[in-house]
Amino acid sequence: MPQKKIRFKFTKTGVLQYLSHLDIARMMLRALARADIRAAYSQGFNPKPKVNFSNPTPLGVESFAEYADILLAEHLGAQDFQYKLNRQLQKAMQVAEAKTVPGKCKSLMADIALVAYRFKLSNLKNMDRKADMQNWLEDKKELQNTIYRMAFYPLDQNLCLLKLYGYAKILKNQNNGIFKYNVFYDYMKDMAQEYSIKIESRAKEEMFVLRENKPKTPLEVI
Repeated sequence: MPQKKIRFKFTKTGVLQYLSHLDIARMMLRALARADIRAAYSQGFNPKPKVNFSNPTPLGVESFAEYADILLAEHLGAQDFQYKLNRQLQKAMQVAEAKTVPGKCKSLMADIALVAYRFKLSNLKNMDRKADMQNWLEDKKELQNTIYRMAFYPLDQNLCLLKLYGYAKILKNQNNGIFKYNVFYDYMKDMAQEYSIKIESRAKEEMFVLRENKPKTPLEVI
């Protein structure tokens, strides 16, 4: 049977944010089995289904951009794959999009270069958003050169979104480090206390590969 690869994007929200990356992978594999979706298996003494997942999401962080590649041992279109799998998944973990991979592609872990997080912040009256944030980051050595881009998006007078794009790997010809979410969030809690800011919510919003120095989602490059 000819093998066919599908790349899909799924969510991890609600109580599932407290499960480990390994637990999420196990849940997905069990759902694939219940959906009677036949994955190709590796060879050898301990064969395993050929399903590869993207970079782990920190515990306690909701994610709207988990990715996986699956090599199928059957003819199944991407839309049918999405429909069958979603029927076996709970609402907190749903496939948002799926595409057939037409040829060879880099593995997700090797290709993903940026991870985008969003933080909803309130009670900002004591903070000059961009200037104070930049000044606050200057002496945080663990975070230097790990952030690709950071921007504030006002929602109303006292509420805004902070969107942060962190590096997920070391890039050639670029003096960068890998962004460590837990280090950043620990510092952010200190900053929130200093400026009396409230962190309303936090989530992983998207993941990106780089093509000609432009961010693209893993599904946009398929």
